[in-house]
Amino acid sequence: RFSMFVSHATRTALIMMKLTSAAAANALFFSGTSFQNDSDPECKESESWLQRMLDAAAVGLFSALFGDLLVVILFLVQKRKIVKRVEWTEYDRRKQIRKWKVKSLLFWTVYTLHTTTCVLYCLTFLANVSLGDATEWLEATGISLLQDLVLMPA
Repeated sequence: RFSMFVSHATRTALIMMKLTSAAAANALFFSGTSFQNDSDPECKESESWLQRMLDAAAVGLFSALFGDLLVVILFLVQKRKIVKRVEWTEYDRRKQIRKWKVKSLLFWTVYTLHTTTCVLYCLTFLANVSLGDATEWLEATGISLLQDLVLMPA
């Protein structure tokens, strides 16, 4: 969508943050339920395909909503509003521009830290789990993406 107040770079960053947040939340959930490679195979509960998909859907929806929370907060932080004044002094103009720059700096700092942390957490998770757990994580992350496309596209 076209927006005079939110740049394309900011909108792209918000989408990336939404995706990485959901992936990290999924990894956080599955890190507590992963099956160790050296464990007895008899200990692992067998799940039907339907049960696996329902679990992935529940985790995916929860993590997508979790990812949306930070996106909304950061969107509100950096959003510029129209400022109407009868007369603008040079000091008032500089003060308003400085306020917008501080908000923008805060947005990009939090975005960079959060996204980097989420990506590193996901990579660490994937490096330390079995192929089955990685597949379940991918299914749940896919459900998160699907939820963002179908249920809340804007």
